[in-house]
Amino acid sequence: MRVLEKERGKGRDDDPIRAMWNVLLAGIVFQHDSNAKLLRELARNGQLRSLCGFNGKVPTPWAFSLDAPSRGRRDV
Repeated sequence: MRVLEKERGKGRDDDPIRAMWNVLLAGIVFQHDSNAKLLRELARNGQLRSLCGFNGKVPTPWAFSLDAPSRGRRDV
């Protein structure tokens, strides 16, 4: 995680790396088979958003789209 954060450096941090990884893990744990379903759950479930590390906002669909193929998930 530290390596990824270091690679990002001082670039944009709209969606923090740790929070995005937490969302990825939540998607696996809750068996969401698409990013769209996962984003709907995040929008609906404030506790999950908070637990993942997002302060009241939901990541945008394109926050997932750049690396979705490498994670083996369908794009939104």
